[in-house]
Amino acid sequence: MDVGNPMNLWRILTAGRFTSLMTWDFLALIITGVLTLIYLFVAWKEKGATAGTKTIGLLVALGAAMLVVVEGWMLATLESRPLWTGGMTVVNFLVMGLVAGLALAIMSWKAVASKLAGLLTTSLWVTLGLLFIELLTAVINANARPGTEVGLSLGGSLSTTLRIYLIVGLILPLAILYWRKDLLWLRIAAGLAIVGVLAEKLWLLTAGQSVPWLPLPQASYAPSFVEFLGIVGAVALAILIYRVLLTVLKVNPE
Repeated sequence: MDVGNPMNLWRILTAGRFTSLMTWDFLALIITGVLTLIYLFVAWKEKGATAGTKTIGLLVALGAAMLVVVEGWMLATLESRPLWTGGMTVVNFLVMGLVAGLALAIMSWKAVASKLAGLLTTSLWVTLGLLFIELLTAVINANARPGTEVGLSLGGSLSTTLRIYLIVGLILPLAILYWRKDLLWLRIAAGLAIVGVLAEKLWLLTAGQSVPWLPLPQASYAPSFVEFLGIVGAVALAILIYRVLLTVLKVNPE
């Protein structure tokens, strides 16, 4: 979807420039995907956690972090999009990736859910602080941009997405994590946190592109029904693959 045409993937693989962040992103995605498959295969062969599985798991985590950093770095270098420019975008991507990973772990493995709840709480507070700093910096910035994007986010066409992120993705999960400790509510909080990650990414990407650099009409975007079905289908496919690994290959999820 990002490259527009499947043949562009072949061009990146065969003629990509190493100085291009798009090439870095493509290579990071391939490396992380291969390492993940190796990890699943090794975990299937081993009955429990070993030095090998821990080492490969660490490599997968580092590869995922590298992928997230490159993704954020690509946006941070776009001078025509002031809302994204700067190192905060990379930090935001890393923290949101951590939130999503912790939330998925809590939803998947009940044995570690209570142990990871504290880390998820801390990560959610960090994301709230980053959002506050980002918006406050934009408001007090003498530059007219990205004040326009912030105005649209606080009271314009983008305010609904931002409110969903704040209420559903931050306030509700934090309240649940503080007052309820049983597994069901921990999983509900984790699910809301994942919804918040998706809402935050939708807000960040649409806000960054809402005001064109050239004198063109103001842009607006909302996910189409087809895009929504694509996301649901991708998640369903991932769950199906995971269940196949558990039932057919007998991969140990612990």
